[in-house]
Formats: sequence, C-alpha cells, structure tokens
Amino acid sequence: MKRNPFFTSSLLAFATILPSVAANPDFKTTVQPILEANCVRCHNQSKVKGGLRIDTYEKLMEGGDTSEAVVPGKPDKSELLLRIHLRPIDEGVMPDEGKALKPEEVAILDAWVEAGAEWPEGVTLTERKP
Repeated sequence: MKRNPFFTSSLLAFATILPSVAANPDFKTTVQPILEANCVRCHNQSKVKGGLRIDTYEKLMEGGDTSEAVVPGKPDKSELLLRIHLRPIDEGVMPDEGKALKPEEVAILDAWVEAGAEWPEGVTLTERKP
C-alpha cells in the first residue's frame, strides 16, 4: 500500500483545527468508543480481517498481515492511522465498511498514538453500534 503524502500535513491541520483534543486522550471515554463503533466488527476474535485483531492491547500490538497497526509514540509508523487518513476512494482506507471517521475521531486516535497508545490493563473491546 502506498503511503498517503498528506498524512503529516493532515496531522498538523487537526492539531490546529481541533485544539480541544487532549494531548493524551482518555482511553475509556474517547478512544475505546471510536474503536468499538468503527473497528472491532471486522477485527476481533471471530473475524480477523487483514490478520488484525484490535479487541485487546496484546492483539493490537501484534499487528496485521501488512505491518504494525500501532507504534506507540509514532503515528507516522502506525498502519491504523495511515489507513484512516486515506481518502474514501483510496485502496486500503479504513474503515472499509460503513462511514469514514469524523475529523475529531481521527484527531483523537492521532493524539492517542502520539501520546503512547496507553490501554488500561484488562480492557477487552466489544463491538458497539455507531
């Protein structure tokens, strides 16, 4: 998959446009609902699309078929972020089923990974209807 040349500029744009996004978003109140509503339905124990599970931290850190999904502190190396920054018409865009993430949701995930992708111990994600 080609890397999106606008990834870095979009990170800067989100930082400018959405100053209300915390530098280290709270996982349970901001990150978890986004992942459960948009990602877990295709990346869980029973459906492992692209070889990626994100229902537990350990599985998320194992990555998928193509690369590491999340590299804590390195959003530009995190495949999950690269894919959610693609345009809806681009190959490999995520989520590929349903609606694209809202800009504020993308900004939250960007900030979460940049801050180290903290995940509370023992938390398992389950699908949540958007």
